[in-house]
Amino acid sequence: MSLDSASALALRTLLERSGYRTFHHGFGDGNVHHWKWRRFVDRLDDPLRTLVALFLLQRTIDLERAKQLLGDELLASLIAANVFQSDEAGVRTTGLSLISFRGFLFFFELVPKPRVYFNDDSITLGTCQHPAPNGLTLDLCSGTGIQAMIAAQHARHTDAVEIDERATAIAAINLKLNRFEERVTLFNEGLDDYVKRITEPLDLITFNPPQLPAPDGIDYSVGNGGPDGLAMTKRILSLYLPHLASSGSIEFIGCGLGRDGNPLFTEDLGTLLAEHDAYGHAQLIGLTELHRGDRTYECLVQTAVNDDISVERSYELFEKHFQALGVNEMYTFFMRVDKQPRAKRVTVANLAEVGKDWVA
Repeated sequence: MSLDSASALALRTLLERSGYRTFHHGFGDGNVHHWKWRRFVDRLDDPLRTLVALFLLQRTIDLERAKQLLGDELLASLIAANVFQSDEAGVRTTGLSLISFRGFLFFFELVPKPRVYFNDDSITLGTCQHPAPNGLTLDLCSGTGIQAMIAAQHARHTDAVEIDERATAIAAINLKLNRFEERVTLFNEGLDDYVKRITEPLDLITFNPPQLPAPDGIDYSVGNGGPDGLAMTKRILSLYLPHLASSGSIEFIGCGLGRDGNPLFTEDLGTLLAEHDAYGHAQLIGLTELHRGDRTYECLVQTAVNDDISVERSYELFEKHFQALGVNEMYTFFMRVDKQPRAKRVTVANLAEVGKDWVA
């Protein structure tokens, strides 16, 4: 069950009048700096302190306090929509935090392995993507729906496609929370199914795909980008470039592999773009050195650790994998693709710095 429009409006009004959005923006637009939220929450007065504890920090609050703060009707609606769970200990969110980015309030999962994803790479895409005034736009791998809502501010209409049921349900709530449910149509289905629905050329396609390079034996679930991190990216381009308007564009972010200062992945993508008479411009944003001690590489290794894979085993799998591919670097990048016949299929602006991941 999704949140009804009246409850969505009541929640939005409560949060805005309390100073909730302003508190969150104090740490940067779209920030997910939960350690900073915790640091400052006790300096706040109620009701803002309780709202931050509940909606940002996912803390449990007493049931009676929740009723007093939200009202019986809104509280019941949030529980029915699976935003909240209630038990003897009190009321808390179902792993969700509520943040603001580019003027939108929206829920995402702030948990170790989220199904409703938002992070610094999402901020990069939301910051870099271009508007398509009065155009038809499409957001794939839509997650929270935030990229679709950003596009819909300028578009004639926007479709958002997400295969995960949990993410789709939360995206539907986010659309209502921002009064965008009539401007964005949400589809809970896969890429191969949705592409059959397309009847008109698209002016803008955006996507933030699963993009982590994954050796055999590693299962990133939501984030698995295949051996080179670009498996889903290449699949989307192959499926959807034929449906792009002659003046349209595809914009996406990703992780690509390289060696000794050379982003090898651009050659691979260039070959694919040539098949569709398209041109891409890649802006390299961050650079990870694929060895022990690099901060991002350590995160990559740790993310793969589970009951079956130890830290040392994870190191071993990644080291063998990257050695076999002949790479020692990973770039984060934003790319815009247009239907243009050019001799050189991909150009590169290299702004990457070691230790920097994304724009945020």
